Amino acid sequence: MKCVACGYKEVTDEETLKRMRELPPYIEEDRMLCPFCLEYMYRADSDRFNNK
Repeated sequence: MKCVACGYKEVTDEETLKRMRELPPYIEEDRMLCPFCLEYMYRADSDRFNNK
């Protein structure tokens, strides 16, 4: 997972992501809050970070 604002990276296992997907609100893309700046973190391989 990578933060869109500060760039902080955190390793999150698939089991945790699976549990988070089951919680409301239901979203299409895996995300969580950054512990440092409280912006959203998305998978590091997300299209959000591919500036090609």
